[in-house]
Amino acid sequence: MGAERYKLQLVQSFRAIAIIIVMLGHANHMFYQRFQYDWFHISQWNRMGGVDFFFVVTGFMISYLYSTKAGSLTSAKQFLVKRWMRIYPLYFLFTVAAIAILFILPMQDESHKRDMAVIFKSLFLLPVDPVLTVTWSLQYIMVFYLVFAGFLIWPKLFKYILAGWAVILLSAQMGLIPGKNTFLLNFSNLEILAGCFISYLVLHVKFSSGLFWMLSGLAGYYLVWSNNLFHVVSIYEPYFYFFFSFMMMLGITIVDLKKQTKVPAFLSFLGDASYSIYIAHGPFIQFYLYVFIFINVPNIFGNFISLLLLLFCTVASCLLVYLFIERPLIRQVKRFLNTRPQIKKREYKISMHTIFSSMKEGDGLIGERVKKYRMKSKMSINQLAEKTGIAKSYLSSIEQNAKSNPSILILHKIAHTLKIPAYALMHPDTQDQIDDEWISLINKAIEIGLTKEQFEEYLEWERKKTLNPEF
Repeated sequence: MGAERYKLQLVQSFRAIAIIIVMLGHANHMFYQRFQYDWFHISQWNRMGGVDFFFVVTGFMISYLYSTKAGSLTSAKQFLVKRWMRIYPLYFLFTVAAIAILFILPMQDESHKRDMAVIFKSLFLLPVDPVLTVTWSLQYIMVFYLVFAGFLIWPKLFKYILAGWAVILLSAQMGLIPGKNTFLLNFSNLEILAGCFISYLVLHVKFSSGLFWMLSGLAGYYLVWSNNLFHVVSIYEPYFYFFFSFMMMLGITIVDLKKQTKVPAFLSFLGDASYSIYIAHGPFIQFYLYVFIFINVPNIFGNFISLLLLLFCTVASCLLVYLFIERPLIRQVKRFLNTRPQIKKREYKISMHTIFSSMKEGDGLIGERVKKYRMKSKMSINQLAEKTGIAKSYLSSIEQNAKSNPSILILHKIAHTLKIPAYALMHPDTQDQIDDEWISLINKAIEIGLTKEQFEEYLEWERKKTLNPEF
């Protein structure tokens, strides 16, 4: 698992389920306010635990996907740009729409949200009761992103800062220090850091099975929900949700990593669309409730069926937002920012191509050019040796494969001529940005007479390689 990171389908699916649980809680509460129907008395619960699991998943996914890239300012910049593109465009769109509605259709109970200070803080996800109420958790996530960016730049320093923050958060929750309800010492931050710790555990500790942990977490949620319904004992729910979310997330990850779990296509689709559901479900619930009131839906179908219909309409609308707003919006922003990975300022970074060239020029020895670049990039000799080792191994791999299938070497040269990083050919985060180059690559493959099988063989070979992304 060193350099490779899988797309964890089971984790993605459970994240979608967590968002659906959050949506169910909001929908039931708002339905109860208007029609006095409270399904399982959920509106009287403090929370359902969906947001707690969501925080843990967020911390895990970010740490799991990006921790191996620590130690680079470039990695931190790319991380922040990607996170900004993922979060802000859709958030801005819905927040601006909500602000417009506040002034067009003013409501007395939300008059404080028309304050300019609240609007400003909401737009930039600063700590405040936001205009788009359901997005309060994004404020904690954005703070975590900034701290994690610091870790990507200075990992040795920030690993102690993150550990210290976790200790302070635990101390605050235990009452050892004051301020547990302040923004930076809020319990939500601890849940996110717990997700990071799960990432560390699954990457450094061997677990025999994750099924026990996953089932224990699910059983724990069931017990908390049962207690909320029957009031057996008085508990502080967030602590229990946190504990069982940790167990469940650990188990899900172990299961997913041991065997790439196949999930139903629709559940996978919900996972991909989870952010759209998260952002858009609040406004859609309000809209459909106004429609339900206008045509008196509960009197026609009854309260329970009407609540199910509300959930169905909301989810369907959010999926349309994902398909026709979020995805196209992100594509346009990516094109505008031109985020296709490329090596800039070659004089300050040693590319794999530079090492290839110097190895050929110096008959296996490191050339003067590499020494010069090493000094400018402040790269240690050990780091350079490691990169050179990767380059040698890679060149050897090319030569061996080229003997059995010359088309591999030819296609590799084409990719290099087009300045397409080999790893980017099938990289999901960049595929939208290499359409033109991809078409050119295919056309050139056709020109030299490669068969479909040969081309697919080349791509499979590229996919299996472990190659430094700076190549």
